[in-house]
Amino acid sequence: MARLDRLAPIKEVAQIGAAIGREFSYELLAAVGRRTGEQLRDALDQLTAVGLVFTTLVAPEVLMHRLAVVLLVALIVFEWRVSAGRWAGTRAEYVFPLVCFIGGALLLGHSHFIFVTKWTFLIEVSHNALGILAVLAGVTRWLEVRLPGREGRWPGKIWPVCLALVGWVLLFYRET
Repeated sequence: MARLDRLAPIKEVAQIGAAIGREFSYELLAAVGRRTGEQLRDALDQLTAVGLVFTTLVAPEVLMHRLAVVLLVALIVFEWRVSAGRWAGTRAEYVFPLVCFIGGALLLGHSHFIFVTKWTFLIEVSHNALGILAVLAGVTRWLEVRLPGREGRWPGKIWPVCLALVGWVLLFYRET
């Protein structure tokens, strides 16, 4: 709140946006706010510069979250088809481990520099746990597919546990 108080000229625009909700369009803000188009653009530019407002798909955090959703959908489709036997013995068997590995790497490289220090720490800790578990799930699934017979059984027992732990972490996860 102290950071917002220092931005007295544009504080009203931030408060209107907060009252509307987490996501709002420029048109809606212009209809509700009492500013000219140029004043509103300047206020939004200043709020964006200090990290209080984000333009969808421009902020790295927003883009990474959207990319994570796309990766999750790909993961579900490919693993469902492989486990149903439709794509068994094809290169599609490697999609699940690759998507897990890429998603985990994205989470490990993902940061939230805009939040208060305590929340930043808590978010980073959960992202790191999710990233490590995803990478481990990807590697062990890869080993399960690549190793012959009995050798591939032990990795096949590890990656489901990793996914269960990801679900457990997500039960307690809060972005903000």
